Amino acid sequence: RGGADDRLSRARNPSAAESAAMRADYAGELTLIDEQVGHLLAQLRARGELDNTVICLCSDHGEFNGDFGLLFKSSLLDPALRVPLIISTPAARAAGIAGTNDGPVEWLDLGPTLADLAGAKLSHRQFGQSLTPALLDPKVQVRADALAEIEGDMALMTPTHKLVVNRAGQPYLLFDRQRDPGEQRNLLHEPAAKAVLEHLRGRLLERICQAQMG
Repeated sequence: RGGADDRLSRARNPSAAESAAMRADYAGELTLIDEQVGHLLAQLRARGELDNTVICLCSDHGEFNGDFGLLFKSSLLDPALRVPLIISTPAARAAGIAGTNDGPVEWLDLGPTLADLAGAKLSHRQFGQSLTPALLDPKVQVRADALAEIEGDMALMTPTHKLVVNRAGQPYLLFDRQRDPGEQRNLLHEPAAKAVLEHLRGRLLERICQAQMG
């Protein structure tokens, strides 16, 4: 068992009407934010600075709003874990480059990315990686996987799978992200998934060791 199991065991299971109301409120908040961002961009354009500005929009967490019967955040399930990330650069805008990149990224990647775009050199070791190559070519994937952690639980995500382990290092969730994007089928105990499980466990251990060595 892990943190996700504990949260699911206390799921409130809001009604369809309650979930709809929460989602409507959330949509209203997004509309307000979109409007305010529009004001900022209008000011940059009016001052002649838009063509010299990197724009980055991101969120620190998602919201369940009734998904899995849960509210709020604090879980390694996708509704809370996957967040929007939009980066627009003068070079990409001038070249008309726009697109969606499905490669894994981590919050830590934003620092090296912005430093890279500003032409700054970082003198100390970074665990984040610059996403600049992916900004000029949406097909480029900078990372092979992404690591997330909350309250001792850890998740490793690749383009195809997600593994979640508890604070004792024991796997308790394994999802096929391509065939099961809604995370409804836990593959942990399925014999056919054993090779994937062992590979992801090894990679997770490698990532942890790399962080400790830093």
